[in-house]
Amino acid sequence: MDVKLSISPGFLMLAAFFAFGGYRFFEFRMLIMWLFAAAVHEAAHLLAAFLLRVSVRGIKFDVLGIRIELERGMISYQKEIEIAAAGPAANLISFAVFGMRGEFAAFSLMLGIINLLPIKSLDGYRILHSLAALFCGAETAERAMRILSGSGIIFLWSMGVYMLLRYRASLPLFLLSCSLFVSQFL
Repeated sequence: MDVKLSISPGFLMLAAFFAFGGYRFFEFRMLIMWLFAAAVHEAAHLLAAFLLRVSVRGIKFDVLGIRIELERGMISYQKEIEIAAAGPAANLISFAVFGMRGEFAAFSLMLGIINLLPIKSLDGYRILHSLAALFCGAETAERAMRILSGSGIIFLWSMGVYMLLRYRASLPLFLLSCSLFVSQFL
């Protein structure tokens, strides 16, 4: 089966930002470590899908990162949980192996923790949704997760605004919460 590769306009805007001087706001070395931590995360998802014999339908590059689209027809909740958990697990294992030495370990830890949040578009949502669907049914799980995800986005956004105003820091957290809001509600 062919894997469809796509790139969103938001990803192109982000790439243009870095290509035309946005990297000055970040150390290039830190950007490379962040991208490496993200690559480890997504490679773990792909490896889990391969080991579980789940076909990958597409890979999409967007503002929130890389999304792997799986064949949805016959995937069980158990396989969904295992594939979704593989990315954060790989990041947390990377952190454990490297300890707090260097940016890669720190970015791996942050990426692993953020992806475990039960917010739509993140792995924590997929894990918790699948668990809830196993015990309560798909419809009940969907309703509960919609409320939980919306609350989580509002919490992240509030934390981003607070840290931005109070400490003049955490613009990435604010932008992440805004991106999650747009992806869920618009």
